[in-house]
Amino acid sequence: MSSRLFQFGEEIDGYPVRVLNERAVRAAAGLLLLGNFQPTRWFVLIFLLDMGVQGAAQRGVVTGESPTVEADAQRCQVPAFAKALGHEQMWKQHHHCP
Repeated sequence: MSSRLFQFGEEIDGYPVRVLNERAVRAAAGLLLLGNFQPTRWFVLIFLLDMGVQGAAQRGVVTGESPTVEADAQRCQVPAFAKALGHEQMWKQHHHCP
């Protein structure tokens, strides 16, 4: 099975096999051998909370901004060719812009 999903390591010129970062492997093994998974649980919890807040901020939930307002503003920008032809109002009407 040569699927990229089940491959580990990086391909580095000059090495015939994929190479792993030894420091990362040792750190992961050390955490697992401690037997205390509480630090890992805290890390995962903080990571997920941070990702949730960032995602909400990007969607405008936290800041109160609506992503559709920005999208409408971009969608309703009249291109230069329509302005040059004098069709600015027709272009806005066609794209349902105010």
